[in-house]
Amino acid sequence: MIRVTNSERGALACPQYWLLRYGLRLQSQRVGWALRVGTYWHELMDLVWVEGGAAARRKIQTDREAAQVALSRGFDPGCDAGLQAADQEALCDLVERMLRGYLATYGEKAALFWAGAGMGGASPETVWVEHVLEPQDMGPGAAHYTGKVDKLVRVNGALWIVEHKTTGRPLDEWWARNRNSPQPLTYAVCASRELGEPVRGVAYDVALTKPPATAGDFKLTQGGALSRRMPARATREALQLAIDAHGVEPQGWHADYLGQTDSEKALPALADMQAAAFRRELVVFDAYDLRRREAEMEVEAQQLQRWHDTLEPHLSKVTGTTESGSADWEQGVEDVLRSVGHKYPRNGTYCFHWNRACEMMTLCRTQRARGCVGLERRAVAHAELDDETTAQEGAT
Repeated sequence: MIRVTNSERGALACPQYWLLRYGLRLQSQRVGWALRVGTYWHELMDLVWVEGGAAARRKIQTDREAAQVALSRGFDPGCDAGLQAADQEALCDLVERMLRGYLATYGEKAALFWAGAGMGGASPETVWVEHVLEPQDMGPGAAHYTGKVDKLVRVNGALWIVEHKTTGRPLDEWWARNRNSPQPLTYAVCASRELGEPVRGVAYDVALTKPPATAGDFKLTQGGALSRRMPARATREALQLAIDAHGVEPQGWHADYLGQTDSEKALPALADMQAAAFRRELVVFDAYDLRRREAEMEVEAQQLQRWHDTLEPHLSKVTGTTESGSADWEQGVEDVLRSVGHKYPRNGTYCFHWNRACEMMTLCRTQRARGCVGLERRAVAHAELDDETTAQEGAT
């Protein structure tokens, strides 16, 4: 049985990327900063949801202390251990600041906020937290769809998916890009099959992580004052430049921020910036949405199954993984690409998708073992599912 997820579905846009990332299970050796922030934020949201804000604060403090201990041991800042400790401390600083504003906005038990957010006024009953969906059969000749749902709650008898998201883009831009994402509908179809009842919709819980820090990000209101709807992180210098450019006098938190010391300026109070840093929106599904998505999933699962089947006879050429310490897989990857790589054409449109180079670009271009530099091969393609069955599946 081949299992596929929404993230693998996204690779349908570039067959060559699918081959490298999901067929051959390659990925970058370095975990990107945005992914680290998003993963950490999800862990904190789970704690906030189940135990409250205090538990999330304790986790941050514990992780920060561990990073500080590592740094105190005299690691060279340029070595891997030193870089990891320094990055962890910076990560803790960022998410602590985000959490402070989040809890100030929604409360220590943030889950209760949803009671007044269009779900009917009742407190939500938690059904799932970080739940791996049962694989769903999408028909003859098709792979099985699965995934990991952040939260599933019941409010006034109706089921709602809760999706925590982080982004470095302006929230309005993020919303415009993701309002019609198929991900929650995919989860809704699978969850409805698993539980035998429909999912009413999705509640997006979005946090800003990487706001711009330029004077141009500060706008004037209709009244001629400097708007407080600014990015959640901005330098004092950028604020001063904006004030000078617009010819306005600093007021309120602007004046307070400018008066802070250099050591304080990296962590301005979020009390007056909450509206710019966080956003919650509900998307209600209708019957047509769900029927259409289920039909799309059947087509997608059939295509992904065909790709897996085409690749399967050639996988024996690739032995070992990064975890096993074997380097044999690099030459095996080249052998596979020479044999069957042409059956998975590249889509040049996605080489710089989201304004950054694809992690597979060098290997995609060279089709040689030397292109594997900076990549690693994993035992499974979907580590987020993290169950024994998936680990045994190998090819998924």
